[in-house]
Amino acid sequence: MQFAHSEEQRLIRESARDFLAARAGPAQRRTALEQPGAYDAQLWREMAGTLGWAGLAIASEHGGAGLGWVELCILQEEQGRYLVPSPFFSTVALAAPLIEAAGSAAQRHTLLGRIARGELRIGCVLSGVDGRPPSQGVAVELGSRGEVRTLNGVGDFVIHADSADLLLVLARAPGSAGAEGLSIAMVSPSAAGVAIHPHVMLDLTRPMSRIEFTDVTLDREQILGETGAASGPAERAFNLARIALASEALGSAERLLEMTIGDPDLSGTHEGAPDGFLMAYGATVSRARLLPRGSVVDVVPTLLYFLGLPIGRDMDGYARTDVFQRGYTDERPITFIPTYDR
Repeated sequence: MQFAHSEEQRLIRESARDFLAARAGPAQRRTALEQPGAYDAQLWREMAGTLGWAGLAIASEHGGAGLGWVELCILQEEQGRYLVPSPFFSTVALAAPLIEAAGSAAQRHTLLGRIARGELRIGCVLSGVDGRPPSQGVAVELGSRGEVRTLNGVGDFVIHADSADLLLVLARAPGSAGAEGLSIAMVSPSAAGVAIHPHVMLDLTRPMSRIEFTDVTLDREQILGETGAASGPAERAFNLARIALASEALGSAERLLEMTIGDPDLSGTHEGAPDGFLMAYGATVSRARLLPRGSVVDVVPTLLYFLGLPIGRDMDGYARTDVFQRGYTDERPITFIPTYDR
């Protein structure tokens, strides 16, 4: 089993990192978040179309590069490093696998081709207002009136719905439950009966919306694949999307680690290094208290104190009793021994 990236994969990472470092820095991100849809439309066009990122994991017969999920996750990880706001995840990492897994041959060719060319942004309606994951959380119903199908219900937390060109709606048959009776409908955001209500999210880089569907009429061609057969394909697609989302989180975590301990320009032991911080949590810890400046050498004496052990008088640092609640320290005076050295 190959655990190391290939030379081609390393080149993908390097080129993506160089591009995003130049085009998606903090100032550019703040500007992008003020734009319609909360992303930089020009950056998205370059990423998706010019650079071909949107088609990286799409098969060549649909106009993509024909690479795999490892390569796509490299791109997702690098976007996580820079907190890039864009429809990439919702369209490329979530919608494209859904289409590949559930769509007919004709639907895959048309829709995946448009995604690969950067022509299509997609929002996926997967759960309701309670936020439960699919399939338990599906809250939109696909009914029928003769040959006409209708959508009714509310989908929530739909990523980039307010800038999508197409909505993929996971809906259930009347009376069905769990994974049974699920279908995927393709709906225009501007269709009659569709109302999109953007949320104000804590994460501004991933805007979400609530969408109401009221007697939205569909024809057979607007069902992705077979009616009532979406459960298995959808779960396979969701697993791929989860991997991509985890890769994005990994990129953010790696960058945070570099900023705190790994980047010589930002941290380290040199004179220009920034101060660190001490954070404590627990039942005996004093809440919401700003502590005076301390040192890393205070950590061991503080842990010894918390464990009820004496502190060596020859230790650097001291026990940070100010971390704890007053009642806790009143009952536990500090004790000492000369040394722990033998």
